[in-house]
Amino acid sequence: MSTTSHHPIVLGVTGASGAIYSRRLLHVLLDANCDVHLSVSPSGKAVFEQELGESLGLDDFSTEQFLGTATPQSGRLTYHHYKNLMAPIASGSFLTSAMVICPCSGSTLAAVTHAMGDNLIHRAAEVHLKERRKLIVVPRESPLS
Repeated sequence: MSTTSHHPIVLGVTGASGAIYSRRLLHVLLDANCDVHLSVSPSGKAVFEQELGESLGLDDFSTEQFLGTATPQSGRLTYHHYKNLMAPIASGSFLTSAMVICPCSGSTLAAVTHAMGDNLIHRAAEVHLKERRKLIVVPRESPLS
């Protein structure tokens, strides 16, 4: 019997250093045939552009742009604008396997910890905590401040 869940994984990208980690993680998840729901914060976009030297649109998002290449698995990726609090990942009734915030900024970690979220990434993380689902944070700032 397989214990693998077929529910999607949520990936939040915030404004900490480490944009290459989120890109690589997304490649690995898609190559493993995982369905992924992605949201990128404005700070995540800014760091992505600065570190990778590539443009990224939040309103006119392109999977190939984020991945850096076209991939046959890109159909498994669903993008949600960070302001869209009506997205399915904002609700506990939308079943997921886990959520990863990679990279996770200190401000995002604080917002989630204190339930003071004001965007979709924060809300989705709060839902994962409330529903006792896996929430993985990849902090890239030290010290956490």
